Amino acid sequence: MRVADDATDGLDERRLEVVVKQGAGLRWQILLTVGIVAAIVWPFVPATWVLAWGVAAIVVREWRARALTHMLARPSGPVSQRIRRTVLWNAAIGLVNGAAALFMLALDPTHDALLTMILVSWGAGGVSTGATIVPAFLVYGACLFVPTAAMWLLSGGWLGLGTAVLVLMFFGVQVRFARRNCETFEESYRMRQENLDLARRLSDEQAQLVAARDAADAANMAKSRFLASASHDLRQPLQALALNSGELTRCALDPAVATLASEIARSIDDLRSMLDGLLDISNLDAGSVEARARNVNLQPLLEGLGSSFRAAAMAKGLTLDWRCDPGLACCTDPDVLRRILANLIDNAIKFTPRGHILLDAAMRPDGLTLTVSDSGVGIAADDQGRIFEELVQLQNPERDRDKGYGLGLSIVRRLVVLLGIELSLQSAPGQGSTFTLRLPAASVVPVSGTSRAEAPRVLGRRVLVLDDNAGLRAAYARALGGRGCSVVAAGTLDEALALLSIARPEVAVVDYRLRDEANGLSAIASLRAASPGLAALLCSADTSPAIQDAAAAAGIRMLRKPVDEDTLMLEIDTAWQGRSSTQVDS
Repeated sequence: MRVADDATDGLDERRLEVVVKQGAGLRWQILLTVGIVAAIVWPFVPATWVLAWGVAAIVVREWRARALTHMLARPSGPVSQRIRRTVLWNAAIGLVNGAAALFMLALDPTHDALLTMILVSWGAGGVSTGATIVPAFLVYGACLFVPTAAMWLLSGGWLGLGTAVLVLMFFGVQVRFARRNCETFEESYRMRQENLDLARRLSDEQAQLVAARDAADAANMAKSRFLASASHDLRQPLQALALNSGELTRCALDPAVATLASEIARSIDDLRSMLDGLLDISNLDAGSVEARARNVNLQPLLEGLGSSFRAAAMAKGLTLDWRCDPGLACCTDPDVLRRILANLIDNAIKFTPRGHILLDAAMRPDGLTLTVSDSGVGIAADDQGRIFEELVQLQNPERDRDKGYGLGLSIVRRLVVLLGIELSLQSAPGQGSTFTLRLPAASVVPVSGTSRAEAPRVLGRRVLVLDDNAGLRAAYARALGGRGCSVVAAGTLDEALALLSIARPEVAVVDYRLRDEANGLSAIASLRAASPGLAALLCSADTSPAIQDAAAAAGIRMLRKPVDEDTLMLEIDTAWQGRSSTQVDS
């Protein structure tokens, strides 16, 4: 019994440590958010009220941070008492922050919406800072979400009622996320304790080394499979965020709000980039990614990559060039090769302060080579092996997130192994870096597909969206409608079939997982049977090779969520131009 109590206390101590360390940070982010809230409500609310609230929010935040830090540095009393004090502190800061919702009594609907977005984001941020102690997050989140929903209810009308319901529903989603994160944290903690105990036993029992290593590998694979299977649930809300953010940035906003919208869009892009990196690593480690070699025309592939990264290079004052011998082709998986080169180019842009980047494909005496070279900071010989490890950034000691998260080259390492090709690096400090891939040449050059450099033509296009997630349907409708499309949305196949004769859509954007008896591919088949010639896209968070193969066999382009707005428009235009023809890889 005593051992169990000690384990529980240890877990609670760790919970408290995580919450305290998370809560002690974020000073400047909180100050900025308080300032933005004050700027929004200043024209409508007496200055003394705004100042009083702002001072209270900052003082309570700093007081809480100092109190929690002191409690961690000099613990006194049972851990259960300290956790209760942490919950009370979260209630205090939640009440002060949530009091900003009262300002909505004096605002117009537009500013109500802006303030709601900030308060909801504030509350959602509590998942990352307080989810290890669920009651602390619950009391904090309730103090933000409930007053916000109440203010919308007081505004009356369907808009007020609907927004209040949405706010409370979002709170419910965050509660589920918090509990899931807490469960994951507990599992991780217990696994860590088990590994520590195992390591202590192994020091005395060398004979158990092989079994312990196998157990650790199995645990790591289980983690990878868990992350890979969680991809769908993680990508769904991110897809809605990406589409809604894209629509928000195109709205006519005052400069302060436009800046906020741009920052939100940038944060979503960062989140999507890191999520893609983590899930790519998990999928690769779990063995759920397969390479499908075929003949690939390298010239359009390199041109597409160069065009995609040219704006990012120009933003840093760099020149990005690419060259390829005419008719050069290789035998490999084009999607995997594209991801390798994209990560190498992205890495070169991040760590090249000035000069140039060159993407080159050529047939040399030792075979077909693809190189990505730059005039960047270079890498010492002793460090060249380390850069392919996770979260290693040699030239980013202060962890500047504009330079990424240290995942790109670790993904490259895994993808190179997946393709069974050779990757070499030549570099020296101050002399730039050259990454070289050696690939098997192809004897037949594939036919080039349609150029993807043309601007998408979607104005007036009639689009049917079939997705069982109401929030995503609304996000699709806003994004596509903002680009001039005529949009109808359905949550089930029966609803979609009923809309065919009314809306006469030209293109259907269909999710794979549907709540009724159909999946996305069978739904598209039914829609095409009722409306011959209907162009279609399968847009799903599932990355199963079997689903991708089935989509390719049906001549349907499959997009992986989250899909940004520009890519979605381009794919809709391409699908409409190609109609029901099978997509040809170039």
